[in-house]
Amino acid sequence: MMTNERDGLSTVLAFTLRSRSKEVDALYEELKTKGIKIVLEFFDEPWGDRHFAIVDPNRINIDLVRYTAPEE
Repeated sequence: MMTNERDGLSTVLAFTLRSRSKEVDALYEELKTKGIKIVLEFFDEPWGDRHFAIVDPNRINIDLVRYTAPEE
């Protein structure tokens, strides 16, 4: 998150990157093993997507997702 102060006003800028992976469970375990801090533990959406999140050193949120195709 970045802040920008101009003319006495403060604005907060937030960024989130999303990355798709069919192997999100393996990626989670690998990052955990390397000591990467998980800021959002696994979460299963009602429609089937599964994701977790980390924050990079520049404070960019990275949401790692396994998408599930909607049922027709």
